[in-house]
Order: sequence, then C-alpha cells, then structure tokens
Amino acid sequence: MFFLKSIPANIHYYWRQSLAIYLLDCLFLGLATIILGLIRLERHNLTQLKSQLANFTAEEKFAADHPLKTLLHSNQTVLERYQTAYLLLIIIGIIATVIISWFGV
Repeated sequence: MFFLKSIPANIHYYWRQSLAIYLLDCLFLGLATIILGLIRLERHNLTQLKSQLANFTAEEKFAADHPLKTLLHSNQTVLERYQTAYLLLIIIGIIATVIISWFGV
C-alpha cells in the first residue's frame, strides 16, 4: 500500500523527469505510428505491384524488364529506409529515456 501512495509523491518530486519522459514518449509514439504506417503502406504497394506484374504476359515482362526491375528495386529501397528509420527511432528513444532517467533534467 505504501508503494501505491508513494507514486504521486515521487511524480511530484521528480516532475521534470516525469514531464520529459512523458513528452519523449508522446513524440516517440507519434513518430513510430507514422513510420509504421508508412512501412505498411509501402509493403502493400509492393505486394500490389507484384500481383499486377503477375498478370503481364511473358512478352510484356521482357519488353519492360529494366524499368520493372528498377521500380521494384526502388520500392524495396524505400521500404528498407523506413525500417532503418524505425530502428534508429527505437534506439534514440531508449538512449534518451536512459539519459533522462539516469542524469535527470
């Protein structure tokens, strides 16, 4: 019971750290939601493109081989960049949270 009563007192005493972590969490969740949405959209676009390419005849695929490979490669590159951005966001969020918790604001 003492633990539950001490939570508001600790938040009041460490209000700067609590506010900084709260704002960091809001920023992190907002950016993570945007990046995850972009990753999902890019995966959907890549899947749709591949399903549309399956409808092409062999002659059409051969005629458009280079542009199609370039298009698929560019979509895959964009997807990889979004995934890298998400990974960096997680790493930065963890480091910032540890710094705020350890040193205080």
